[in-house]
Amino acid sequence: MTSWLPELVKRQPTRDLTWRYRPDSTVLPEGAGHRLALALHAAGANTDPDGRDLSDLAVRLPWMTLVFGVIPRTVTEEVRIAVAHDELGVQLEVRCTPLATHDVHATGLALVLTVGSAVWLLGGVTRGLLPAATTLIGGALWTDLTRRSAMLVLDRRLARLADDLGRAVWPGGGGFVERTKY
Repeated sequence: MTSWLPELVKRQPTRDLTWRYRPDSTVLPEGAGHRLALALHAAGANTDPDGRDLSDLAVRLPWMTLVFGVIPRTVTEEVRIAVAHDELGVQLEVRCTPLATHDVHATGLALVLTVGSAVWLLGGVTRGLLPAATTLIGGALWTDLTRRSAMLVLDRRLARLADDLGRAVWPGGGGFVERTKY
């Protein structure tokens, strides 16, 4: 942790979590939009099962995160799904900027700041300084650890989603999921 605590609370993620499914096939099969919508619905995403333009689709994906590692919160992330052609063939891309997850964990960090300030004021200006510092440092480290863990869990869920959607659009065919580096 190299930033001042209020900076950590304000700073939102700028890097997308992106996964790509590359099928063995180089063409998009018939009814792919309908199969994709059904697979999204089965994954719990907020969408309706009808044919859509697959070049850029935005869905809302609810999931559960644990603030401080113990307080369950349901958040809804916006996930962008696109089927595109490139030099290697066709691909399905799943992309998410985890703003809702960040906001929930930033609220937890703001709570640590509030509790640390209260400990300092209740303990007195000089006697409360050490307990307040301990509360702030320990709480900030724990919150940062649980936020990073939540981002890893979301990243794994997006990888599974990319794999499930890819297998739904290209049933019976082989394919693989890869992390996209930007």
